[in-house]
Amino acid sequence: MKELQRELRISQVGEAIFVQVQEQGTVRLFDLNGRFIKSYTLVAGRNTLSAAELVAQAYVAEVTVGEATVHQKILLLK
Repeated sequence: MKELQRELRISQVGEAIFVQVQEQGTVRLFDLNGRFIKSYTLVAGRNTLSAAELVAQAYVAEVTVGEATVHQKILLLK
């Protein structure tokens, strides 16, 4: 899990969320109340995810690669 934390990069510009991982995986977004919002499939390398349909607010991104899962808070600004 610590290895995934070191390798994981999440950033946001406009209506795009960028996620960089070393292996294929998934990212699931939850609001701060724990409600599931959206899921994305990740490929190894840099992924560009559309945030056009998401509301500008804070989310918790649950990133799973292999057996490792990391949670990271992201603030979506538009």
